Amino acid sequence: MKTFIILKGKRAIQEQREDYMRKETSNWWTQAGRDLISAKNALRSKDYYMVAFLCQQAVEKSLKALILHTKRKFYPS
Repeated sequence: MKTFIILKGKRAIQEQREDYMRKETSNWWTQAGRDLISAKNALRSKDYYMVAFLCQQAVEKSLKALILHTKRKFYPS
């Protein structure tokens, strides 16, 4: 079992799930979730430039995880 950060509605929560992803894919997905949590914290403190940056990073990392999971290959950035 591994702990994943899962988005449910407007909340990001941690859940225990079976390990069905490669570790590399899981790492990218986990970091994307953490970036979203940081973006929410930045929004509360009205650091809008940081919100935009962290959301962009979360999308990029999520897409990288998706590509790794579906194609089973690594494409360098």
